[in-house]
Amino acid sequence: MIYVALGSNLGDSRKLVRSAMDRIQLELDVPLVKSSLWCSLPIDCPEGSADFVNAVVGFEARAEQQPLDLLLQLQSMEVAFGRPAIHGYNSPRTLDLDIVCFGDRVVTSTDLTIPHPRAQERAFVLLPLLEIAPDLIFSDSGHSVNELVGLVSSEGVRKF
Repeated sequence: MIYVALGSNLGDSRKLVRSAMDRIQLELDVPLVKSSLWCSLPIDCPEGSADFVNAVVGFEARAEQQPLDLLLQLQSMEVAFGRPAIHGYNSPRTLDLDIVCFGDRVVTSTDLTIPHPRAQERAFVLLPLLEIAPDLIFSDSGHSVNELVGLVSSEGVRKF
């Protein structure tokens, strides 16, 4: 399974995240497993940044699907949803799509790191993942989502 985290803190974020889920399903032509929507405080963002709406979706990888190709598709979707192609680190955004896991693959390149390097430390990724994939094992650490949730603070993260 592939898991993608979604986040937004500009505009009608709930609507944008739901629309992005629909767009992923449509463009990739795959059935999705969807988490609930979650609200989280901005982390390492500019002063005055709005809260985020977060979610995670999961879907089966196609045999020919490659991580970098998926990254490019997701980046194209971000731009279509109003995110500038060139943006500052942790700047407010209409849509952020991150590949959390791509099966059991480990990818380390200048363009992409899988599993996502900070997903295992972020309650706003782990709590939605817990809903749809509690037994998912992060291939680089060997820890499950269920184990990791107990190791991170969930302060400032709540389900809508």
